[in-house]
Amino acid sequence: MRASARPRRDAGALAARPVESDGDRLLGIAHRAAATSAREPPALQRAHRPRDGLRRPGPVFLRHAVPPPDVRPCPAAARAAHRRGARRGPVLQGPCSRLRGRAGARRRGGGAGPGRRPRRLRGGPGSAIVPSVTAIAHLAEFTLKTTLGDCPPEALAVVRRAALDTLGVMLAGAAEPPARAVRALARAEGGAPLCTVAGTDLRTSPTWAALANGTAAHAHDFDDTSFAWMGHPSAPLLAALLAAGEAELADGAALVTGYVVGFEVGAALGEALNPSHYARGWHATATLGTLACAAAAARVMRLDAPETRHALGLAASLASGLRENFGTMTKPLHVGLAARNGLLAAALAREGVTASARALDGARGFAAAFGDAADDRLAAALERLGRRWRLLDPGIAVKAYPSCAQTHAAIDALLELRAAYRPAPDEIAEVLVGVDRLTPGILIYPEPTTGLERKFSMPFCAAAALADGRVDLASFEAEPAPAVRTLMPRVRMVVDDAIGDDPARRAWARVTVRLRDGRTLGPLLRGPAGHPERPLSDAALRAKFLACAGRVLAPGAAAGLAEAIEHLEAIPDVRALTARLTGPLD
Repeated sequence: MRASARPRRDAGALAARPVESDGDRLLGIAHRAAATSAREPPALQRAHRPRDGLRRPGPVFLRHAVPPPDVRPCPAAARAAHRRGARRGPVLQGPCSRLRGRAGARRRGGGAGPGRRPRRLRGGPGSAIVPSVTAIAHLAEFTLKTTLGDCPPEALAVVRRAALDTLGVMLAGAAEPPARAVRALARAEGGAPLCTVAGTDLRTSPTWAALANGTAAHAHDFDDTSFAWMGHPSAPLLAALLAAGEAELADGAALVTGYVVGFEVGAALGEALNPSHYARGWHATATLGTLACAAAAARVMRLDAPETRHALGLAASLASGLRENFGTMTKPLHVGLAARNGLLAAALAREGVTASARALDGARGFAAAFGDAADDRLAAALERLGRRWRLLDPGIAVKAYPSCAQTHAAIDALLELRAAYRPAPDEIAEVLVGVDRLTPGILIYPEPTTGLERKFSMPFCAAAALADGRVDLASFEAEPAPAVRTLMPRVRMVVDDAIGDDPARRAWARVTVRLRDGRTLGPLLRGPAGHPERPLSDAALRAKFLACAGRVLAPGAAAGLAEAIEHLEAIPDVRALTARLTGPLD
């Protein structure tokens, strides 16, 4: 038997198992699988036939939809393992304990074989069962052991707000060119119709749905951000989770747990690797997001420990995304690829594809290639998983404007000065915007020529705030007004040393407006609205959602979706939520 192959099941035992034993859940799987298989070409049907030659219903994601047995560490076995030096891996309780705890770990390469002790992440934690772990093993343990009950109630409220915001901007972004391009390719190539593509009636495979919805969610650059990630967490996570949840017939509680797990994994890696990772030119949403999505998908897909470790190792090799592509359609595509690749990594791992146990912290691993984090810094960040919830501190920033987050503090300040003093554009001599050291490398378009470039242009965003009194979706869809064009050359962005390098002040700005008559307005120093210290009110967030979703859905349908999200963790089937995302787009 190959080292990565699954142990074969007894054909008689499989045939004797009643398909209806789990009631409506398994009956739904069988019905959907039968309908799908009837439409599949022979080549795809062959691809769905497992290695043991037995025909099981449905595509890859449905073959494993039966909930696995409850697998728990066995206290007596733990003590025995400790006496043996834990050389044979954790011993688990449950019907598949021997397969999953010992043989499975050795055959898949996920654990330490006889006579080989796993290497310790320098400074990393241990446990009574496995006294030394790699970074991937630590992340896998957190991914599998975290439950909804472990999460603070405040964190669940944050997830609901993130879902409301993200699904709104996903629907709005579905009409944008990059999202349309992905859907066109998905329709042309086809896929098992298991998952919803937001804003349309298209159903496709989980990986195509994750790619399409992730791209749509970031198409306007209106989705939330995280200072821990130095990127956008919710767009890739929810795109991956919706696809995995539909394919696995998961409930809302599984979706919320997967989000928390994925967010915390991405934030821990960001804490260890940033800001050097970001400063090197990597788009952290795409790189860290791929690993975060793999963890989230592994949780929803109920992968076991070796499979989860391999999924994270695979994701480390699939992660990519360059900041040089900011201001182009490739930037939203990064988000779709992070969602798709994270989900793909989990699916491949479940099919037996292996990866290195040191893919994160090895000499040629992710941390060494993507950043300059020392082993102790990575270990310290992972040690805080489950002890400090980064979902609450530093939290999530919800965007008030559909542009790069580094423009928002300046927009806020200039709108306030405009409301107070009403300066005419021809009265303004100069607009001085002080920012932190990273921002000039992000806002790279002083003379933008497209709507996407204007999202990364401080001159445009500042001029639009002063001339138009607003910065909204329409600001980036039409050509700039003459007054905006007049003001743009008068906007000057400089590094303000007083802002410093504190991560909590990374998006702050100091704004001063000098008038031709010698007066000076400001300076105003502040962080952006929507920042955890200045959160959008529930009413403001709902208004943003309805404005975005209303571009695709009827008002009643948008309101119904918002009400469903208010009880996200109580939804019995994710499909009850995704059914509300369908719309009239092509």
